[in-house]
Amino acid sequence: MKKEVDYLKEIVKYNESETKKNGMFIAFEFNGVMVTNPFYDETMRYEVKPSDYYGQKNIDSMITEFTNLGTYPKYSDEKMKQFIEQDILVKSFYNELIKKYGHSPKDAMQIIYNYYVITDPIMLSIYEDIPKKK
Repeated sequence: MKKEVDYLKEIVKYNESETKKNGMFIAFEFNGVMVTNPFYDETMRYEVKPSDYYGQKNIDSMITEFTNLGTYPKYSDEKMKQFIEQDILVKSFYNELIKKYGHSPKDAMQIIYNYYVITDPIMLSIYEDIPKKK
């Protein structure tokens, strides 16, 4: 059986490769920052012991998300645009990510997908039911 630290090392490696390829990553929010490498504090300056610093719940959610990777629907810019347009709360958060935090529209969509859609069964169900435009 894999140890927690082994899963976390694989997640960091996945995040480094996938973020460069298509902007996808596994993360959790801590003190208002998306953490993609739990071996460092949220400033990425100091090494930390992941579960002690971030809490076991955050580390467990990251590992769960990683082990469930193949079960999520494939990300689509087109579907995310539709999803954002039909949900006022998500649209508000999307606009905040762009205006307040300076993310590009594409990055904002991917953050919402990674952090909110695939971690919420109701949002995931709604996303899956959005038909692709022809």
